[in-house]
Amino acid sequence: MADSCFDSDSSDDFWNFAAGVARPGTSTAGNVDLSDIEVSSVHTSDLSDFSTGEFSDDSYDSAAMEDVQDGDGWTSRLRDVTLNPFASSVGPQHDLEPSSSPLDFFFLLFNVTAFTDIAAEINRYAAFKQESVPDRRWTPTTPPEVKAFFGMQ
Repeated sequence: MADSCFDSDSSDDFWNFAAGVARPGTSTAGNVDLSDIEVSSVHTSDLSDFSTGEFSDDSYDSAAMEDVQDGDGWTSRLRDVTLNPFASSVGPQHDLEPSSSPLDFFFLLFNVTAFTDIAAEINRYAAFKQESVPDRRWTPTTPPEVKAFFGMQ
């Protein structure tokens, strides 16, 4: 086998390899020629500790199991699947006209209930934090304040 840059104790060999300098026995810089590769043989006797049935369940009878279904209808038998045609409408479902304002579309996502829920969660979190670090200036927020905050963002 031809010399490899890793067989040498010389640091020059490593730096030549890293810099892309071609070496004897290589087809291009840094690429080992196929003639330099030695494949060790695999001894199948090393694998003799494993028997073919060691990891299989001898009590499994595949012919008897083909028709067995569990409670959810699963079976080991493959069969064709029938899919119903997709006939529903796709895309956003709303009653807004294409000429509606961006704010109208925004309120489809964030309606009055959303702002009320956000305000309630802000107040709940503030009450929790007030237990450890009280702030006398804090006042509960309202849905219109949350709406105004979103609008400023």
